[in-house]
Amino acid sequence: LCHAWKSGRLPHALLFHGPLGSGKEGHALELAAMLNCREVQDDGPCGYCPSCKKTKSFQHESVKLILPLPRGKISSSNDSPMKAFRTEKALDDYLEMLKEKSQDPYYNIQVAGANTILINSIREIKQDVSMSRVNNEWKVILIFQAEKLCVPSPAAAHALLKILEEPPERTVFILVSSQPNVILETIHSRCQSLYFPPISNAVIQ
Repeated sequence: LCHAWKSGRLPHALLFHGPLGSGKEGHALELAAMLNCREVQDDGPCGYCPSCKKTKSFQHESVKLILPLPRGKISSSNDSPMKAFRTEKALDDYLEMLKEKSQDPYYNIQVAGANTILINSIREIKQDVSMSRVNNEWKVILIFQAEKLCVPSPAAAHALLKILEEPPERTVFILVSSQPNVILETIHSRCQSLYFPPISNAVIQ
């Protein structure tokens, strides 16, 4: 990934797939940080510049995270994804999970009642990437648990297809999934796939 980026050949859409616990989301966050790092190293982002810190704390204006969310108070596909949370406590719990993820990139976010990626989230992202970039930065769209674009309905996956095939300049989509077989072939065909194998017992020890 570092070599592809430095040589100007980074694909505009990537699918990181492999079993749970193989580091896919952590690597996706590292790549997102590297694209806008101000002090990039030979083997990845510095981790200390303001851009890296904002990326890893989910506060970077050019890096967006999409996750499965509950329907909550959403009544139409045009509603803001933030309506997914019925109560302040539900929203606070979600923000606390993001904080945990920022401190541990291997923390697994699981939002109660979230069984699909909402089409609302995709429509919001499509509007966001069509807007002008800040300081010519890369826009990075992280889609975790990407198989849930397609279940129980593929509406979100279909909404994503065109922008995934022809994204604006300096825009990268990184889809992450432990169940790539569930993802539509039309999504697969638009992404370069990278397989993350299980981590060996020796490495874990």
